[in-house]
Amino acid sequence: MRISLKIGLIILLSNVSTAKADYAMFPRTRLSGQQTYFSGDTGKSFGESGAGYGFGLTVLGDGSYLVPFAGFSATTLAGSQTFLDGTSKVTPKFSFYSASTQLGLQLYPIQRRKKGFNVYVSALGSVGYNYISLNKSVAFTNIPNSDQAFSLGYAAAAGGEWIVSDDGARRWGFFGEISLSKQSATLLKQQFDLSGLTMAVGIGW
Repeated sequence: MRISLKIGLIILLSNVSTAKADYAMFPRTRLSGQQTYFSGDTGKSFGESGAGYGFGLTVLGDGSYLVPFAGFSATTLAGSQTFLDGTSKVTPKFSFYSASTQLGLQLYPIQRRKKGFNVYVSALGSVGYNYISLNKSVAFTNIPNSDQAFSLGYAAAAGGEWIVSDDGARRWGFFGEISLSKQSATLLKQQFDLSGLTMAVGIGW
C-alpha cells in the first residue's frame, strides 16, 4: 500500500513539474508604448488633430499557432480642432482621454519559435470609456464643455516579436505591431468617430 502511494506521489509530482515546464513556452505579458493617428470627417472625429499617445498591457495565452489574449490600453490627445456646435463650427482647445479593454486572438501563420523572430496577425473586440473636455473660455450654444461615453469597436493588427531568451521562467523579448481600429461613441451630441491607426512597440516577458 505504501509502495503504491509512493509511486502515485512520484507520478503526480512528475506531472506537476512537466506542467510547470510547459506552462509558459513563450512570453505571456506585454507592455507597450502606443501612438495613434485618428481618422474621420472634420468636426466629427480627431482626424485633423495630431497623434495621441498612450500605453498598452496585454496578457497572452500559450500557443504555437493560435493565441488568445486580453488587454488594456489608455490614450490621451490634446490640441485644438474643429467641432460642430449645432450647425456652426468652432475651434476650441480640447483634451481627450480614453481607456479600453480588449479580447482577441493572434494567429501565427508559421509555427511560433521559442527563440527568434515570429510574425502574427490578430483580431480583437473592445469596450472603451471616453472623456472629452473643451476650453471653458469658449461659449457653446448646443454642446457641453465636457462629455463622456462608452464605445464598442473592433480592430485588426499585424506584428512581429523577437524572443531574445527562452531560459525557463525568464523568457523575454521585444515586439512591434500596427493596428487599424473602428469604433465610435456619442460625444458632444453626435456620433463621434474614434477610428484610427495605432503603432505599438514594447517588451514581453
